Amino acid sequence: MSESPYHHGDRVEVFKGPQSVGVVGEVFRSEHTVRQFGDDESSIWEAWRLGIKDDLGGKHWVSAHNVRLASAPAPKAVHKGDAVRWRHQGREGTGIVFWVGKSKYGPELRVGLKDDATGESVWADAAEVHPSTRGGLQTLRDRLTEPPSADLWNELLALLNDWPPHDPGLAVAIDYAEAHMDATWPDALRTLPATWRVRMHEGQAVPGLRLVRHVAHAPLEGSRTRRESKNIVDALVGSDLRHATFLDLTGQNIGDKGLIALLEAGVFGRIKHLELAGNVLGDAAVVALAGSLDVAGLEVLGLEKTHVLAQGVTALATSPHLGALRLLKLSKQTGGVEGGQALLLSETLRDEVRLAAGPLLTLPQLRSIATKLGLAGAAKLPKAGLVAAIVEATRPAP
Repeated sequence: MSESPYHHGDRVEVFKGPQSVGVVGEVFRSEHTVRQFGDDESSIWEAWRLGIKDDLGGKHWVSAHNVRLASAPAPKAVHKGDAVRWRHQGREGTGIVFWVGKSKYGPELRVGLKDDATGESVWADAAEVHPSTRGGLQTLRDRLTEPPSADLWNELLALLNDWPPHDPGLAVAIDYAEAHMDATWPDALRTLPATWRVRMHEGQAVPGLRLVRHVAHAPLEGSRTRRESKNIVDALVGSDLRHATFLDLTGQNIGDKGLIALLEAGVFGRIKHLELAGNVLGDAAVVALAGSLDVAGLEVLGLEKTHVLAQGVTALATSPHLGALRLLKLSKQTGGVEGGQALLLSETLRDEVRLAAGPLLTLPQLRSIATKLGLAGAAKLPKAGLVAAIVEATRPAP
């Protein structure tokens, strides 16, 4: 006896034959049929007949000759709160799932849902219930009435991830979610998930990416290769992350060309907090950053452990676009005396940033600056008081 070409659990589609053409589902049974029309072996006819359960629980019996392995994946599992369509015991409809669990009648999962039309509870096998793209927007709206949380964020991302990419309702859902979240959600909860980051690096489309506000690339224990760093830059340049407000690129081995590419692509347009520590950035990148209109909303800038020298620090100190900056993080001695003095005497930076520049200079250097400014009794002031006096004396007129 020949072996069945398909086995229990195989996902197949009926592509020809007198019935069930177009059905896609899983094989639940294989039956071997043998018929003999004469006395010799050449008169023996055998074939396989398959039982197929489609994605809504319907059963079909077809010849194995009319079946092939399906190219489409199995439907996504449904979860509590999902909008679904269902078919059970000759009835069908749409509804919202309120329970998913193991059936007491066998190993299959059972689903409890409330029917949209009647409000009645319907119990069906999971195979009889399928996510409904028509109800996806309503599911999204219902979920967004709940308080913001990390778990809810992950559920919303999963909902958008499962949405058919060519469904016009997807764009409507993303627009609705963005408007609602911008009004009620903190940016810190709207983080870029690791799975989306991988898809970005592979050049795949990621629905809902513009909902993300908080992007962090964790530094590796070792250094990234140039190719890996370029992949990160390319992924950000080609992404729809233009609404992100937090971007952490610490330790990604990004150089001047990479940062300038991000600037030219408008990646920093809405960034308020930018971490660039541990990258191979020099003065050229920081000069370009300081001269860009896209940094006008920047409040925190981290540049520790970079290759920035006096030219870059001076560009930050004299930039007309960094008036919102309230925290500038530099390694000690970054920019040297020239850079420290430029920061301390800046006419555009906030006082708190200028005060933080004080420790970059030695006490004799600070006394020299105070003397040039004509501050009486400067030599007697402690370092902290001297820095404060210089900042007060050089504060721009309102």
